[in-house]
Amino acid sequence: MPNYRPITYRSLFVSDLHMGKWSGRSGGNSSITPLLHFIRDKHFEYIYLIGDIFDFWEMIVSLKWDKNYNVFLQKILRLSRRGAKVVYLLGNHDDCLAPLKGLDFGGITFEMETVHTTAQGKSFWVTHGHFQDPLDRISRILRKITYKTIACFPFLSRKIAWLGFKTINLWVNLGQKTNRRTKDQEALLYRDRCIRKVNRKGYDGIICGHFHSPEITTMKKGKIYVNAGDSCSHFTVVTENSKGNFKLHKLVWRRKRKIPKKINLLTCPSIQNTSHNKTSIILPLYRDIRDRRF
Repeated sequence: MPNYRPITYRSLFVSDLHMGKWSGRSGGNSSITPLLHFIRDKHFEYIYLIGDIFDFWEMIVSLKWDKNYNVFLQKILRLSRRGAKVVYLLGNHDDCLAPLKGLDFGGITFEMETVHTTAQGKSFWVTHGHFQDPLDRISRILRKITYKTIACFPFLSRKIAWLGFKTINLWVNLGQKTNRRTKDQEALLYRDRCIRKVNRKGYDGIICGHFHSPEITTMKKGKIYVNAGDSCSHFTVVTENSKGNFKLHKLVWRRKRKIPKKINLLTCPSIQNTSHNKTSIILPLYRDIRDRRF
């Protein structure tokens, strides 16, 4: 038997999984199954979870938890024990984890932003990117008010969370309609804001998420913009190989089709134990096919 060697990547960048999401916002419901099939039997030196891994906006209103979320968390912890450096970067949907900033939880470090050095020696600013979104400034204040109100009145937590959730969505939808821009135009403006920030900080590029618009683009002055996408509509991740090159992966997962079992009428017990009357053959044969008894 030939020796099996897992596929090795230097870095993995995952963003906007929105685990716990139950509504149809942001393109659809979250599904982590394609990502589980991608990271299976692979090894990574660095793993960056670039924000919005959990969707606490919706979890505090109503919880919808898939068992595959547990499998993903166990897989990340297993990769961490095997030597992968895991960094969790906080986003706008999981900003309630801000008190964990700077802490190491089971091998996972929580940060607001960090710097990743590629195999080519280039420095990339890694952040979720919601601070570059003007609409998030007001919604950030509304989220803080909601969290503090829930802490003061825990017996009304469900109603307060629902009211805060509706208010934030109303503000975001109103801001998007007022701008009168398409989704692609907003993505371009968001990308330009990120690159301007990169130029001021002096980095070689940025790796972010937030806007659910996966792409890898080289901008002016050689600055590289990398958006890891999401797991709600695009199902994408970004990897870095041993040479320091980035690649955007479109995750495709198809359930294997079950091949129907061939029926041998000569071995069917219904036919062997009955006469050749049509009714006495067809009805028991239907039951055998239904119950899969042969």
